[in-house]
Amino acid sequence: MLIGKQRITYLIDSENVNDAWVRLLPKLHRKDKIVIFFTKNSPHFAAEHAQLLAEYKKYEIVWEKCFTGNNALDFQLVSRLGYYICKRPRDAYVIMSNDTGYDPAIQYWQQAGVNVSRIRKEEVQSEASPEAAKKQPLKKEPKAPESANPPGNPAEQDGEGDFQVPVECILGLCRSISIRRLNKIHEALVALLGPEHGRQVYFFLRDNKEFHEKLGKIYLKDRNARLDHYITTVFAYHGLEKVPVERIRKLLLRNGGASRDQLYKSMIGSFGLKPGADYYGILKHHLNILKKM
Repeated sequence: MLIGKQRITYLIDSENVNDAWVRLLPKLHRKDKIVIFFTKNSPHFAAEHAQLLAEYKKYEIVWEKCFTGNNALDFQLVSRLGYYICKRPRDAYVIMSNDTGYDPAIQYWQQAGVNVSRIRKEEVQSEASPEAAKKQPLKKEPKAPESANPPGNPAEQDGEGDFQVPVECILGLCRSISIRRLNKIHEALVALLGPEHGRQVYFFLRDNKEFHEKLGKIYLKDRNARLDHYITTVFAYHGLEKVPVERIRKLLLRNGGASRDQLYKSMIGSFGLKPGADYYGILKHHLNILKKM
């Protein structure tokens, strides 16, 4: 499911992925952009691929010539990424490279709430030939839901291959974290749903401000109630309902300054080996959120 319509800018490390980025062309949406970073060391561009480019000339394709040197292209690509984000922070950005050295910069922007990711060249489905790619019809941009479900309505958006939005989880998080603290909402969604789906839901919530007033009204003022509701929401998402939430909350508050290893031992000591390990395994991704709640 596409939540919101985001223009995607692809930043291509041509020294790393050669000209495999041409496989992206049949997948572009109308407003998408490709920026190819190259140096004199980049592989030569195949003639048949140049012909394929002519078929997609209506799309924005930019060539960025870079200085050479140790990791020079990488630094220039990341610098340009920051420039683009400052200009259009609500767009999505995808670095195409097999180089994991980009990942710390990607994680930095993800924590700031920007939709940044990396794809390897093997992840872009290869066409049988440039001719086959030319014959493939362009994909129409998926439509965002015309009206999202308001709080209290647990209906979910679904479809073949779509991400199913856990609305009850979203409502549960917003009862524990104020919608005004969008950075914390983002952190909680990523911890609960994972980076990709967590960011999708975050961008939906951020951009649909008409829901903010309603979500603000369900926020719980009592801290213990917020903690209990958050813990309940997290365990329910993992399929655990009969959980001693109050005891877990008191243990977390009592061990607020403890290390994770100490907390793990306290969980086992309080609830037994199997339940304690299970509780800790689920909550360990949420400890920083719970401490600051």
